[in-house]
Amino acid sequence: VRLNAGKKSRFSVTEGHTTSALVLSGEIKTEGGEVIRPGEMALFERSGTDFEIEASSDSKLLFLIGQPL
Repeated sequence: VRLNAGKKSRFSVTEGHTTSALVLSGEIKTEGGEVIRPGEMALFERSGTDFEIEASSDSKLLFLIGQPL
């Protein structure tokens, strides 16, 4: 996923699935205000189905989503 600086994006996932985002470049901020930089991974709560992130700079992300093992 590519996000332009200053843009927010909302994502929907299946409730109970593990969702993480690896920042490949740029910088993002989670709804909770946590800043995630290149090479870092954000792990999102399994409860709920929606989450939002904001790009602090032009960013590229890799999302990993699946059922817990």
